[in-house]
Amino acid sequence: MYRITTEMIDICRQQNILDIAMRLGIRVDRGKALCPFHDDHSPSLRFKYNRYKCFACGQSGDAIRLAQHVLSASFVDAVGWICNGSAAYLPPATFTYSSTAQQTYTHPDLSDYEYIFRQPVLTQTARTFLFEKRKISPQVVERQRISSNHTHIIIPYYNVDGTALLTIQWRYMGHDKHTPRFLFAKGCRPQMYNLPILAALQPTDPLYIAEGVTDCLAMMSRGHNAIAIPSATLLRPSDATTLLKRHKNIYMCPDNDMPGTNLYNQLKTMLPNITKIHLPQKYKDFGEMWAEVGS
Repeated sequence: MYRITTEMIDICRQQNILDIAMRLGIRVDRGKALCPFHDDHSPSLRFKYNRYKCFACGQSGDAIRLAQHVLSASFVDAVGWICNGSAAYLPPATFTYSSTAQQTYTHPDLSDYEYIFRQPVLTQTARTFLFEKRKISPQVVERQRISSNHTHIIIPYYNVDGTALLTIQWRYMGHDKHTPRFLFAKGCRPQMYNLPILAALQPTDPLYIAEGVTDCLAMMSRGHNAIAIPSATLLRPSDATTLLKRHKNIYMCPDNDMPGTNLYNQLKTMLPNITKIHLPQKYKDFGEMWAEVGS
């Protein structure tokens, strides 16, 4: 069970009820729809002033009540389900810039946010960004339990067993230069992404290291077994030891810039068996190449 707040309830009630109805599979035409609560053959459900009412069976209420009835859910579950598709269901205060490497790690309890990834929501903005612009495989996105809102991709980081949520990352999809591209759950130690793949591989299976989650998703869409690291300076020696101990064939395709070269050289000191894959010079990184040539 997770907790809900008055802020979350307010967010739900501010949502456009027509958007909520669409997510619930109710087809609305000019404010009318077939009522899902009885055998309706002539649209008797009406939407007005962000509420609904059926003039045949009498059912009425707001967006939360609509979700409760259609999903046969509790009030708490309905709020969680609606918030999963809203633009503010994770309070900004719980996130921090990814550049604050010197923050104090408090290891916060993220269990309240697990519901986000039980039934991930992909907005049309996220689908366009991931599937059309970045050519990321829908199967990869589904397998990684990635969710979204209208401005950010919401990415869960799990432990090797895939049973514990280690941190959450927001990836901004817009073009506002004043908005941070990446945000992480505040107080969480930077982690490698896609750790569960390590438990699934044999020691001789090739393992690819990506710079950042987007490149990692692109590599996975290509069919590679991939993980992502935040940076060489944030990769702890224990992480490197784990990789060395379990995997013999490690590859990295660094970005085509000086930081990418420096990152690879730093990793090479920790992972002597790493092999460098060179990108064509016209591409900035693997994700950019995959967005152009991927299929």
